[in-house]
Amino acid sequence: MCKSDCSPIWCCPKHQEIVLGRLTKVIRRLFGVGAGVRGEMRGDWIASEHIFSKRLFYSLCNESSVFMEKYLSKDLTDKFEFHNFGHALEILSEAFPTEWDELQKCLQSLSISTDEITASGGNETSIPKKFDDVLYPLGWREIRIKGDLLVKMYPRGKSRGKFSDQPFDEKTIAGYIDGHNIDFLKGKVAVDLEWNSKDQTFDRDLLAMRTYFDCGLIEVGIIVTRSEELNDIFEEWNVKKKYGASTTWMGKLLYRLKSRRNGGCPILAIGIKKACVEGYD
Repeated sequence: MCKSDCSPIWCCPKHQEIVLGRLTKVIRRLFGVGAGVRGEMRGDWIASEHIFSKRLFYSLCNESSVFMEKYLSKDLTDKFEFHNFGHALEILSEAFPTEWDELQKCLQSLSISTDEITASGGNETSIPKKFDDVLYPLGWREIRIKGDLLVKMYPRGKSRGKFSDQPFDEKTIAGYIDGHNIDFLKGKVAVDLEWNSKDQTFDRDLLAMRTYFDCGLIEVGIIVTRSEELNDIFEEWNVKKKYGASTTWMGKLLYRLKSRRNGGCPILAIGIKKACVEGYD
């Protein structure tokens, strides 16, 4: 490693190059790429493994506690768990500081009572309303979008690769985008809250955020749900059955995000921890 006292390694360019180089060597051994692979093919392999190493390296950076500490205060990490996909946290902090500051204050104010945990009603309990009460006065709104797709067909001209400036036909696909709603939207930041819905709701949420992102309506999304550690409270208070494995919690969200069901939309996944529950140590 480098002789300097820099810490953490993620913040030092010299350390980053060393770690990245070692990752590349490991990947090269795994794929068996060596001197026997020559010419253009070997160059392609080396380029590919270097890109993969970079992605793995920055993925490790994004999930490291040191990286999180750069963007998140301790009072937030005490109450919530954070999982960063597609550099969502950096985008929020650097590009949308006003919206991110409002969301952090909303999270910091979250306090859940015993009655709210034991109350019936799934995702329609008073817990989602706590977010409404803070965010709506600040201009956040629940949004649904609907749109038609206009397809224009242009004929080829006299030579290949040259096309007319005027379409010879147009088709409109009505309702091509329909029914995609998001709980809170302000500027280009979207937020969905899933306290206790069926876990398939995450598929709907991720598709909605992906659609909004592809349409240029948002740049980053946030999904807030239950952390796994809340199961300890549910068992202790004998309400575990209500919060079953097939409902919305962080474990059901993470595997969907790791399989990239969010498409290209950066997502920050936030899990509500025990510290948000009043009187629970």
